[in-house]
Amino acid sequence: MEIYREAYEYYMESCENYEMESISFYHFVKHLTEEQLQEYMKSEIK
Repeated sequence: MEIYREAYEYYMESCENYEMESISFYHFVKHLTEEQLQEYMKSEIK
């Protein structure tokens, strides 16, 4: 579950940087695809 929390924090930072409205953690996790999670994990490795 930690990876979901980290991905959500990254998402929140992105929303803040682009002045976009964010969604709740529940909705973020519910609609997160495996592909999106894999892309996040790749970005963290760099």
